[in-house]
Amino acid sequence: MDQSPSLLQGDAVIARARLEAVSGYLKTSKVKCVLDIGCGYSPRAAYCIKEGIDYIGTDNPSVIEDLRSIALSSETVKGHPVFIGVNAADDDSVQAAADYLDGEITVLYEGSSVNLSVDQLQKNLECIRAILKKHGGSWIATDLGVDHEALLASEMRGNDLLRIFRNPRARVADASSVSYNKIFGWDEDRIMDFIENSGFIVETMPFYHGDEEHVIFNGVPEKRAKKYRDILNRATLWRMTVDPGFDLKPRIEGVKLKDEMEMRYTVDKGLLSCSVKGRLDILSGPAFLEIIEKNVEKISRIEIDAKELEYISSAGLRILVIAVKKNGPGSLIIKNASDPVRQLFEMTGFDSMINVE
Repeated sequence: MDQSPSLLQGDAVIARARLEAVSGYLKTSKVKCVLDIGCGYSPRAAYCIKEGIDYIGTDNPSVIEDLRSIALSSETVKGHPVFIGVNAADDDSVQAAADYLDGEITVLYEGSSVNLSVDQLQKNLECIRAILKKHGGSWIATDLGVDHEALLASEMRGNDLLRIFRNPRARVADASSVSYNKIFGWDEDRIMDFIENSGFIVETMPFYHGDEEHVIFNGVPEKRAKKYRDILNRATLWRMTVDPGFDLKPRIEGVKLKDEMEMRYTVDKGLLSCSVKGRLDILSGPAFLEIIEKNVEKISRIEIDAKELEYISSAGLRILVIAVKKNGPGSLIIKNASDPVRQLFEMTGFDSMINVE
């Protein structure tokens, strides 16, 4: 309990810093239209009205009812702010909300991306990309380039306290209905790679400029403010625009995660191209088999890039044999295998039915 003030202040610093970072971007970039996805009770609408920015805020209907009771306008017509109750998982309703805006749109989607599953994030990326392709503009994210945990835990002392802080988030992620499909714990480079493979160009900008310091650190002791300031100086604001050449590239059709394994795959002209990172064993093998079964009618050949495959067990080998049986002899090629992986195929005799390069 004696540590709770630092947690509360860290949370307040995050909220203030996010508000100031985006407000600074909106002002310097002369933004005219904002679509705020999952707007919550943020004062963003009031700021936009003050600056003459057309604003649409979307959230679940119960939140929107509260917002409409205090909004300047509760009608979904031209004239802002407008608050629209939508199901964030319903792409059509989110895209319809964007249609209330004229001109290029700045999409704000703050504070929740890192808590999504891979499937949820990919679905949201497709929705945002569709909006930006239609209207032009960019997506601004404040939660992808900031070490929120460091801000919250910078004053916590002792490993036990840090575990108490981190474990609830891990348990929530583990209890997800998408058991092996989450981005909890991904680093920035991995998230950026995922977003770029989903059709965006990612640009990072300074998150903290210092002139907002009197607002962000209001009431925070100077010793603690210095720690927060150091973290914010390392943080970045992410600006994402549509990659105009994305539709000409092979599409990343999915990512499967299971424990210590990650698989990325594309399907093009009968070829399933797959890269495997980590371990292929009895726990992770079914995820690979699921990819095969999902695409069995569309593929005749499989190529696996094993450059980052660290280990393959006998159970993993059996999964590969099942894949060969589904597609016929010579249909599976493994490229860039390490010496230990190559030797395992030779020792077990599996190299007679699976081409290892």
